[in-house]
Amino acid sequence: MSVIDRSTFPSGDLPSAFPECLPIPPEAEEILSLILEQLEGFPSPQRGALLLSRDPSTDRSELLRYLARLLEDPDSPHWTPLLRRLNISGDMRPKGPVRTLFIQVPLDPSIDLRSFFLENLWQEIPADPTSNEDVLLSRMRHVSSVLVRQSLGLVVLEKISDRIRGINDAARVQQELLVYRLFFEAFSRSGILTVFTGEKEHLNPEQRQYGPLEGVDTLERCYSWIDCSAHPSPLRMNASRQEEEFQGRLQLLVYDWIHSRVPSWKPEHSPIYQHASRALTATLPEGDRSAAGLVYFKSVSDPYWCEEDITGLKLTAPPWVLMILSPCERVYEFQKKLKELVSLLPVLLVWRPATPSKTELDTLRSLVLSLSHHGIERDAAAEECIARIRLILFDLYIKRGSLVDCTGKYSIDPTVKGKGIGKQLSARLSELSQKRPRGSQPVKSERAEENRLCRWATLLTNIHCADESSIERTGEDTLKWLIQSAREVAERIADLPEDFRTTRFWGHMKSIIAPLSLFDSASPAMTAGKLSFATAVDHLGRTFSWQPERLTNWKSGLANLLDLLQWLPSFVLAREYVTGAFPLGEDCDRAREALLKRIENPQELLQTGERARFDEEFRQFREAYATSYIRLHENTLRMVSVLKKDECRIDFAALRNLELLSKLQYMDRSYLNKVKLLAKWIQRNNCGMPVQQILKLQPRCYCSFNPCGPQKLTGSAAGINRLINEGIECLRGTLRRSEHLIMPEFSDTDVEDEVLRQVSSLLGDGPLVPLEEKSITAIQRIIMKHPGRFRRQSLAASSNRI
Repeated sequence: MSVIDRSTFPSGDLPSAFPECLPIPPEAEEILSLILEQLEGFPSPQRGALLLSRDPSTDRSELLRYLARLLEDPDSPHWTPLLRRLNISGDMRPKGPVRTLFIQVPLDPSIDLRSFFLENLWQEIPADPTSNEDVLLSRMRHVSSVLVRQSLGLVVLEKISDRIRGINDAARVQQELLVYRLFFEAFSRSGILTVFTGEKEHLNPEQRQYGPLEGVDTLERCYSWIDCSAHPSPLRMNASRQEEEFQGRLQLLVYDWIHSRVPSWKPEHSPIYQHASRALTATLPEGDRSAAGLVYFKSVSDPYWCEEDITGLKLTAPPWVLMILSPCERVYEFQKKLKELVSLLPVLLVWRPATPSKTELDTLRSLVLSLSHHGIERDAAAEECIARIRLILFDLYIKRGSLVDCTGKYSIDPTVKGKGIGKQLSARLSELSQKRPRGSQPVKSERAEENRLCRWATLLTNIHCADESSIERTGEDTLKWLIQSAREVAERIADLPEDFRTTRFWGHMKSIIAPLSLFDSASPAMTAGKLSFATAVDHLGRTFSWQPERLTNWKSGLANLLDLLQWLPSFVLAREYVTGAFPLGEDCDRAREALLKRIENPQELLQTGERARFDEEFRQFREAYATSYIRLHENTLRMVSVLKKDECRIDFAALRNLELLSKLQYMDRSYLNKVKLLAKWIQRNNCGMPVQQILKLQPRCYCSFNPCGPQKLTGSAAGINRLINEGIECLRGTLRRSEHLIMPEFSDTDVEDEVLRQVSSLLGDGPLVPLEEKSITAIQRIIMKHPGRFRRQSLAASSNRI
């Protein structure tokens, strides 16, 4: 293990002003703030590991080593300028020395990673490369528990990507990713923060269950959270859906818990509030109740507030705004983002719960999902689950939670019990309302809201809407279309072909499907008259941050998705055709490879133009393929028709002679066997099916002809006659070598003149006359009198041919 000597960098002689010894760009500020915030409660359990996937405009190695030096010396004069630069309180300075360990993983792939960690971190534990996951995790936990008592609070693993690049075995890479996961899971549980420096494609942070959403600015893209609950392998679609279900149900339980603390704040539970931003107009829990403010329950799926949202809030001029975050928050989980938000809206107070540990998150997930099996009726077991959930929420929101406004961050009084949180919230919100500029009143808020709804209804329906009544008149059909589209997408999305079950396709599709989540469950509400078109427009407006171009893009994407679902059956047929086709030549193979590459990137087929291009390329490939296949099919399997035309030229007398000669003892029968095999193959493989029509549906004829497989002998009648004559001449040559044995036998015995004539013709050099069975019988008697000699002559003839 290589542990870097941190005392050599940076030098203690450097100036006290931190920016002068190491420039800090905004990205580096955010990373430093995040690490210090996580170490504030050291040694409390960490939420997981931090991945630095690229240098944040400065060398990440230098940045981490400078921070490590400061963590070891809480009294260093560098702390004051650093905290001032990061705009964070002095509470972030560690109370005592916090050690940092830099580990460079070995670049040599032959070094086992499990043994490397155990042997170098704690020599007292024997390393066993064959230990299973549970044993390794147990040993890692023991090591981390010892190191945390030695004030180790930060571990940095370097050169991970360099090692992974040197491993060509995908299974081996997955095994090492598992070791990394077990490492940071064990260390995080002990309160040690693990930082990886590597590339995203190697640790798959985009597949984690929690992390920055699309659209978050680049300050958050150079680093990511890898949660303990996220496995390094890609997540399946159903796992993502289960996580969405957990977050949605947890949010409703948070509402109910807050309602139990502040009875006057009762969130709605209608279908729209189960998928859209939850906001309600409410008065202060205690004190002055004359002016109502805005309580905003932010869902994990809600986008961050854009400038238009903040401008709209300023126009309505609420006396105060309270934003309540989720424990699984993924947008405002960083301090810098919250500071920017509260600085733009001085009347805003953010109630931020503590980040749950892995144990707390796993417990919450188990309890929340178990409630889904109890249904509406709550029995004793369900009530017990809710009680346990509320204990965890109390710990996250009150004991460890904080309030953030434009003046800073405040901890909640840990002595708060019962409904005392309402008193603290009222005090902070009252102070914010007093800071509101005098005379600031809502400026035509209702009319502005109605005008915005009209504009968006016009964009959605393509019909001009002048007021809210016209919205309802023109929007009924559009609302039905949205509900029908949501139902069709929900029903057919589960039956997508395997080719479309990729993270890349799902990443393009989720931005289209997510806004439909309201309408998927809206049918009962619509029947009861609770869901109006104006409500639907408001839902879409909030989802798209009231940006018209995003609505236009979504409409286009939804139309493309519905067309794609209708087009899928033809895609499936084309895919089966292309994958089942034979390689038939360079041009066909090139077109086939291009189609296979398109099939491997299904996200491109969301566009209408790409689908049309795919269909056209497939049509051209099928035509060229059919032409090549039919030509080979005809040349190989249509010999019978050729034989019928050449039937008069087949020498059946010669074929009869070959059959008779092959009956002789010790004669070579290979030629006769070849002729018989060819005849049987032709008879068996004859195909008279309509190949051209068949190839429009599938890439091979019903006879299963394989043009790439080994083919049997083929040829015309002349070729078959040539094979017969070669066999006869071969057998005549063998008999000529034994002529000195055959002819004396005939001279010593009485034989028919016809037999003698046929034998003379057989042993002579001229054309062979048709033979008869009696002539072959006479020669067979002579062979049996001299079997040894004839056998030797036959073997000699075979050797000469070889």
